[in-house]
Formats: sequence, structure tokens, C-alpha cells
Amino acid sequence: MAKGNMFLGYARGKVGDVVFSRVNGEQVSRPRNRHPRNPRTNKQLIQRAIMATVMSAYSAGREIFDHSFQGYSVGAGCQRRFLSLNAGALRTQMAIDFENATPEEALAKVTAPKIQTPIPNQYVVAEGALKQTLFQESMLNNNPEFELPPFPAGTKLSDLAASGEFNAGDIYTFVFIGTSKQDADVMYKALGVSSVDFDTIYRGAFGWVRLIAKNLAGNDTEITNATLITDLFDVEQGGIGSFDTELTVVDGITLSNLVGGSESYLAANGYAIGLIRSRRDADLRSNCTLKVVNPAEFGLYWNDLLTAWKAGTTEIGASDLILEGGDE
Repeated sequence: MAKGNMFLGYARGKVGDVVFSRVNGEQVSRPRNRHPRNPRTNKQLIQRAIMATVMSAYSAGREIFDHSFQGYSVGAGCQRRFLSLNAGALRTQMAIDFENATPEEALAKVTAPKIQTPIPNQYVVAEGALKQTLFQESMLNNNPEFELPPFPAGTKLSDLAASGEFNAGDIYTFVFIGTSKQDADVMYKALGVSSVDFDTIYRGAFGWVRLIAKNLAGNDTEITNATLITDLFDVEQGGIGSFDTELTVVDGITLSNLVGGSESYLAANGYAIGLIRSRRDADLRSNCTLKVVNPAEFGLYWNDLLTAWKAGTTEIGASDLILEGGDE
């Protein structure tokens, strides 16, 4: 039975063989399918796995991703953009892995049926016209490290404001998906006791740390190696984000600095990370695609996908049967 006023364009639900809903503020209708099919071809299962994986990532990072695409409406517009871009990219990467990558090297990873947790992938998480040039990215022991440029001797905080490179109100948001490999965080094993890390889904979590550039005009304090990053930026954070406030301007920022040295979300467990530049109170974003680190440590690679999705798996510990690990 439909709810809402149909004549004013607010109907939702079924009326006979018509289903009403609202999309982008408009009432739309579609025929009701009383006998839906549930195809389980390989092609269909691959598509379901990809869409479930991308949707789980969006859901985990919704507080950022629902407004991280410049020019798209907050909420539905950004969600559609995120799903469209990343479903295609994940499908393409999986095809590349199938042709060229060993299981340990495979970058495209998916979840299993009914397992709702974010899986690190090379997600496009922001699009826009801004350029992110303040922080330089390099690799430190196989981990991305984000560094401020070196400051010449005698540089004052006010010199940054005058340079045009450091603008008050600019926001630099680190976004990341980490995995926890504690025993309680094992959510699914594609091959049972024979599973290794790239046959296993571990609990994932999303986090962010936002550095907001301060107004440094008129501040003649000289920058030294002991100057804290928090002297240049205000810090806000969410999810598993927990910024190391002891970092100085000569220290690089890595995942461990962004999760407070968490014992659960270690870099060695595998993760994905990126940096978005934006502006306070402005629909301006920089492009950002997450970089995946240690992909052999988590998720289901292409060869596990059909194994999991054809089985229609339940979570670990859900079966009562002895041959499936239960006690009856």
C-alpha cells in the first residue's frame, strides 16, 4: 500500500501493479514485478560482489563521501557518482588481476555475501578542480608518507600566509580504510581452515583526520624543526582517526600517525589511504584515489569470488553443523 500524497508527488510504495518512489525530489513510478528472477550466473555473481563491496565502502565513509565530489548534490548525487566510478574501476582492476597478477599481488578485493565491512581498494573518493600540492607523497618502508615542504632557515609563520601556497581555511583531509586482524575480527574464510590472508575477510573500518589551515598572517614566530604541525593547522578527526599531535613540520604523516598507534589497525594488516584538499564553505575539492598497501593481507581476490558467492555464505560461527564447525 502506498504512503504519502500521490497527487502532490509524495507517494511511496505499491498501488496494484505500480510502485512509487521519490528520486532527486521527484515522484517516479515503475511496474511491479510479482515474479522476480534471481539469476546466479557467474557474470551476475561477479557484479553482485563488486556492487556489495563498493556499497560497503561508501556506507563506511558516507560522512565524507556524500559530499566529496565537486558539482554533485550532497547525498544522492555523490553516492551515485561514487558507486558508478568505483564499480567500473573495481571490475576493470579485477580483469587486470585475472590476466597478470598472482594472488599475493591482486589489488581488486571483494567482500562475501552478507558480510558488510569496508574492504580496502583503489576507490575514487573525491573529484574536483583544486590541486593538492602542499603535502608531498613519498614511500617509507612501503608505506605512503605525506610531508610538508622543507622550510628555509628563518622562515616565519607569516611567510607561509604570504606565499600563496598556504591559505587560511584550506582543509586537508586524510581518509583511510584499515583492517584489523585480531582473532575476533575474522569475518569470513573462503577456503575454511586452508584459507590464507588473501582468502580471508577481516573487519575493516573507515577513518579520517582533517587539518584546517590557520590564519598565520602577522604571526612572526620562526619555523624550526621543533614547530608542531598543530601550530599550522587545527585538527579534527572521526572514525578510527586519531592524530598524533606531537608531530613536527619535519615529520612525515603515515597511517600509524593517523590512527594513534592503534594495536588493531596496523599498517602491516593492509589498508588504503588518500588525501583530499578542500576549502571551508566552498564546493571545491581535489581529485583523490586511495592507494592500497599490503593487498596480500586481506579480502577475497578474483579466484575466491565465485567460491564465496555461489555458496551464499553466512558469517563465521553461524553454522550449527559439525562438519561446518558447529557442535550438533
